[in-house]
Amino acid sequence: MSLLRSVRFNVYLFCALAAAAALGTFLPQRGLAPQQVERFIAAHPLWGPALDFFGFFHLYSTGWFMGLLGLMAFDIVLCKLKNAPPDPGLAPLPPGEGPDSAADAGPEALLERRLRAGFSLPMSQASALAHARAVLEKKRYHIRASTSGAGAALTASKHGLQRWGSYVAHVSLVVILLGALCRGVFGFEEILPIAEGESVSLRRRPWEVMVDKFDMGYYPGTLTPRFFASNVRVFERGRSFATGGPSAASSVRGRKIAESRILVNAPLSLGPLGLVRLYQASWGATGMFRSVTVETAAGELALSPKQTLRLAQGGVSAELFYPDFAVAEGNRAANRSVELLNPAVRFSWLRADGAVSRFWLFDHWPRICFFEDEGGSLHEAEPPFRLKAVDPVLFSGLQAAYDPGYYVVVAGCLGLLAGLSALFYLHRRKLWILMRPDPGGGGAVSVVVGGWSSRATDFRREFDDLVAAVRAGG
Repeated sequence: MSLLRSVRFNVYLFCALAAAAALGTFLPQRGLAPQQVERFIAAHPLWGPALDFFGFFHLYSTGWFMGLLGLMAFDIVLCKLKNAPPDPGLAPLPPGEGPDSAADAGPEALLERRLRAGFSLPMSQASALAHARAVLEKKRYHIRASTSGAGAALTASKHGLQRWGSYVAHVSLVVILLGALCRGVFGFEEILPIAEGESVSLRRRPWEVMVDKFDMGYYPGTLTPRFFASNVRVFERGRSFATGGPSAASSVRGRKIAESRILVNAPLSLGPLGLVRLYQASWGATGMFRSVTVETAAGELALSPKQTLRLAQGGVSAELFYPDFAVAEGNRAANRSVELLNPAVRFSWLRADGAVSRFWLFDHWPRICFFEDEGGSLHEAEPPFRLKAVDPVLFSGLQAAYDPGYYVVVAGCLGLLAGLSALFYLHRRKLWILMRPDPGGGGAVSVVVGGWSSRATDFRREFDDLVAAVRAGG
């Protein structure tokens, strides 16, 4: 237990958590970008598989990261919350600096404090006590009076909530860690690539998500997406039933439970308390197209995927679409990604003599053409016509995330904010005023004042003003 309560161990534990969280931020995560993870591992064959083995690509759900969070929570409880809450705030004098009763404390106990003052008032002790109480009440101090024999004392405190600041902040840290543990143990994330007009069922919930329409736009003159959004409907998943044979099955779509337009940073909340959220995470091209527009000597013509265009040279059909065309090893056609960075269409050309040729035309480079030989190698040639436009079938990359610890973390963050605000913005103050009959007689009273604040330099002026106000009563 002594190891867990040591400051050095706490620092090492915090640094380990911070380093792991930093790696999880910079490394792609399978729950968010599975394709990026595979590309990262392929690009780093030496240490990519090692990172995958230790779970760095699904870091926040690994057992060792959950263990670090649990150990941090236990350590905070052991180090901070094990002790009783702070003192009540109106103790007559700090422990060890005077007797149990402030009225019995000698003047020396107060005169040893950093903020102190001593003077006489030409009035009775009862009048001086009432006047000092009125001054402190005007400044909104919490006051307690005590008497013993010939002496009397006032103990006062202000902004006593500050003593709870550190305690509340540490409790809130434990709450935040528990919320993170709930998310890691019971939460889930799913990536749902859904083409327009199609639907996908969630694995962890009996729901079916359908994308009716996917919209996107670019910044003018660039290939940088300006926005992308999905019009979705969510249904209860119906039961499957056989239709004519053991391999044929259909399903009945249940009632609609939600309908919304999802944009980046504008998710759709589902389920009790809205803890399941659908985010617009990504987008891409499916590799299919609705139509292509070509510019020939006869004008602009549109082709659907199964349509053959009759030209003087023979029949031409569009048969393959790559959203991000590249020339790979062996001088062969390849697709680099699902993004529309270099759209290309492969056409099949059936000549009048019965020979078949295949060639690639490009949306962004209409003057470039690659013919494929029988072995699949590419050869640059003059394009027989130009590719004017492509209408690709896009998919919406939705992310379904369930976070049962969301409201726990929110409550912990609010508590942490409240605790830190009390700790740094409320300056706790304490005053002790001791009164005894003046040894010189004459009906006067001797007054000794001691003060303390969590920020003594900030309290100096207020202490001097309070002493002057009490002294002015004479």
